Amino acid sequence: MVGKSLDVENLTVRYGGVVAVREISFSVQPGECVVLLGANGAGKTSTLHGIGGLTPATGTIRLGGIPIDSVPADERARAGLGHVLEGRHVFPGLTVRENLRVAAAAARGREAVDVRDLLPEIDQFMD
Repeated sequence: MVGKSLDVENLTVRYGGVVAVREISFSVQPGECVVLLGANGAGKTSTLHGIGGLTPATGTIRLGGIPIDSVPADERARAGLGHVLEGRHVFPGLTVRENLRVAAAAARGREAVDVRDLLPEIDQFMD
C-alpha cells in the first residue's frame, strides 16, 4: 500500500444471518500505522478479510481513491493491500522492517527467491 490511502466506509461483514462487523468506517493515510484492537470475536479478522476481499462484505473500500470493493482479492493484493495477523507468516530472522520489505516485493509479483536477497532492491519502496 506504499503511497496509497485506504478509505473504508460502512463496511459490513456477515456470516449467514450473523453480523460480524457493522458499518465500520475509517481511513489510513500513507505512512500511518493503524491497529485493530479488540477482544476475541470482536470482528478484527472479519474486518481485514472484508477489506482484503477474502470474505464477502458490503460498503465502500477505496485504495488510493479508487474503489476496490468489487475487485477480487488477488488484484487487491497486487495493488498493494495486505496485512499480517498476530505475527504469523513472517520470517522470524528478519526485523519488522525487513518483513515489510519482503511483503512489498511479493505485492509486486516477484518470483520466490531468498528473502535476504530482496532487501536491498526493494528498500526504495519503504520510505
